[in-house]
Parts: sequence; C-alpha cells; structure tokens
Amino acid sequence: MPDGRKVSVSAGHKRWPTFGTPQAFLPVAVAAVAGAAGASRLVALLDRRVLTSGALALAAAGGLVAGHWHSPVTLVLGMCVMALGAGATLVAATTTALADAGPREAGLRSGLVNTFHEFGGALGVAVLSSLAAPSLAAGATSLNGFTRAFTLSALAALAAAVVAGLLAPTGKAAVTSEPSASTAGDGRSDPGNAAAGPSPGGRQPRTPGGEPATTRNARSPARR
Repeated sequence: MPDGRKVSVSAGHKRWPTFGTPQAFLPVAVAAVAGAAGASRLVALLDRRVLTSGALALAAAGGLVAGHWHSPVTLVLGMCVMALGAGATLVAATTTALADAGPREAGLRSGLVNTFHEFGGALGVAVLSSLAAPSLAAGATSLNGFTRAFTLSALAALAAAVVAGLLAPTGKAAVTSEPSASTAGDGRSDPGNAAAGPSPGGRQPRTPGGEPATTRNARSPARR
C-alpha cells in the first residue's frame, strides 16, 4: 500500500496530490445540494414526470462529459452536472413516492426510497470502481477504465430517464395551504358568522341588576 503522500488521483494526464483532490471536487458536493434545493421548488411548478426524467437526463449528460473529455476541468464539470441531476432526482423520487401516500403507507414508502437509494449507491460504486480499476493500477497510462465507468453510469441514467418518462406519475406536487380560522376549530368565528348574530338560546335572560333570571327567581320567594 502506498503511503498518503504518494497517493494521487489522475485526471487526464495530470495527477492531483491527495491534499488537492478534496478541494478540486468540492464543487461536486455544492452541485448536489443545489440540485436538491432547486428540485424542491420545481416540484410545485413542473410535472413530476418531466422533472424526474429531466434530472436523470441531466445526470446522463454529465457522465458523458466526464467520460469522454479527459481533462481536470471537464472531469469536474461533468461530475458537477451529474451531481446536479442526482440531487434533483432524489427529491423528485421522494416527492413522487409520497404524493398520494396515506398515513399508514408514508413510512413504508419513505423507507423503500431510502433503502434503494443506499443499495443503488453501494452497487454503483462496486460496479463502476471495478470498471475503472485498470486505469487506477500502478503505472497505468490508459484512461479507458474511466471512460467505461462514466459511460456506463450515463447509459444507466439515460435508461432510467426513459423508464421514468413512461411510468412515473404525472401532475404537480400539491401545495398545502393553512386552514382558515373558521375551519381550524380555534373558537373564533368568521365575519359571516358574526353578522348572523347569536344563535337562538345562546344567551341567558338577565334581570336589570345583571343577574341571570333563573338565579333571581331561585332567590325570591314565590308569589301567591
């Protein structure tokens, strides 16, 4: 095993040292967050089928860029596009799965989405790293391994985009509105009810002194 000072990541014909690699790929993490944040707003504006298919197609385009243009800039740019589409896909998938779920099904559907997200990530890392392994070997000069790995990821995303375009539910995500005071049951009435006046029998008759009539009658002796 090489020590930490000799480990490097190859991008094209340039090798980045271990310390510089995290900084170089920081935009990828920012792109994933931006994709998720943007999709959370677009779910109320775009059709869910269109949003899911578009996000997967965007991820496929990023994989093709990273796999076929081997330079540090194009590698980071392609992976940023992939992360942007992946973040948006996760939000679209979660929203679609929970859109019409009842109270008894919401937990099950959410668990299925998270389970397949983790399982797919682990399977993807295993398969793609196996394809890229020849280019990571000591003394390797060919980048065909990276090309195969990114191309396969792009084809998988493109196939998923086609499936989502055919099978994903249509429609926009419902926007919930806060209930009005008259329907919330907080005891306050709306202007319409106030104009209608008190309901019959809602007030007790009172004597000129302000006491309820029933109490006054109970205190005073009965007249004969």
